[in-house]
Amino acid sequence: MGWIAIAILVVYVPLVIWLAFFLLCSDKIKCDSGSVLGKLHYMFTEGLCKLGGSLLYRLAGPRLTGVAKKIFIYIAYKPNPLLQIMYLALILGGYALFLRDAYPRLPNIYLGAHHKLIAHVSVGTVLYLFYLASFMDAGVIKYRIEAKRSGPKGVLLNQKQAQSFPFDHMLYAPGRECRTCHIERPARSKHCSVCDKCISRFDHHCPWINNCVGENNLRSFLGFVFATGCLASYCAYLCYYIINAMLQQDGVWNYIFRDRNTGESFGPSFLFIFQYVMVHGGLLAPLGLFTGIISIVLHAFFLYHLWLVKKNTTTNESYKWGEYAGNVRFYLANKEEIEKHKKEEESKNNNNNNNGARRDINNPEWSVSDYEVPKYRLDSKGKLLLKKARIIIIIIMEQEET
Repeated sequence: MGWIAIAILVVYVPLVIWLAFFLLCSDKIKCDSGSVLGKLHYMFTEGLCKLGGSLLYRLAGPRLTGVAKKIFIYIAYKPNPLLQIMYLALILGGYALFLRDAYPRLPNIYLGAHHKLIAHVSVGTVLYLFYLASFMDAGVIKYRIEAKRSGPKGVLLNQKQAQSFPFDHMLYAPGRECRTCHIERPARSKHCSVCDKCISRFDHHCPWINNCVGENNLRSFLGFVFATGCLASYCAYLCYYIINAMLQQDGVWNYIFRDRNTGESFGPSFLFIFQYVMVHGGLLAPLGLFTGIISIVLHAFFLYHLWLVKKNTTTNESYKWGEYAGNVRFYLANKEEIEKHKKEEESKNNNNNNNGARRDINNPEWSVSDYEVPKYRLDSKGKLLLKKARIIIIIIMEQEET
């Protein structure tokens, strides 16, 4: 059992760090593709997938590679319960290990018997919040399709959803239509490409709950994340003190060793303590280390979302405002050329092709005259102020751009 525990510890610690950072946090961190972080992110995500696909093609041929590609698309881009099952396996598997290796060691000299009840209640609370976050309506915009001469037209069934949030006329403006649902998109909504539904106040799609996070279930989602982080922290806390109690009761700290050559006496080394815990503690140390790492990641993720709540914005909107700021920078850097071309087009009465052009400024067929001028304001110090719902993003601009 000791060697099995050591092997698991050595294998899964790097795996957990990779999963925690690159899968849970990579889409929350804006990485420059040329930076070290960006290169690592590419190597462990898209690069790893490309390498695996290339090796599979050479070993298995095109037919099996096509099947594997379909499976990957289903896992990565379609609603599926795979990560929900994985989450339940982690929670229930960790709970089973806790009952086997930690539960019999309670109470001890550090922990009282009440921790048994707290452990049961904590696991039950997390599973209940997981259920709520997974199956609660995220804020799906309901509509019906009507046939029009111009094509299908979606009509909202609940007008309150259309009026939940005001338009800012920057990221969100009236009259913009969802190309999939054919409805006029309410402010702060977005069509989820995974769920294939428009979600009110869309934040992001979370594969761990196989559901979107939106207007209706944000509180449940945050409660689920916070409760899972607290459970992980609590498990790591219990494992730490159970191991300490085991070492204290077995008298390991009082062991005396003698060097055969010199006769010098010394106490137990860190390596000896580590080996002793692995042999006599079952999977307590790996379980405690695993939950400790996960708790740090989950609490950081929860604090990030609290910051978004404080700013009255969403994950999706934070990305959009970053892109919007980039569009303003582009306009300020090419202002004279853009204005010149737009005046020329206006004089020809041919300035009707500007919808969505600012999203494709790198397209070779895109023309400067097509550019949709973003709304912005500069203060006296050369800082750019982008107004949005109760938020102001301040971007320091160069003097020549002002």
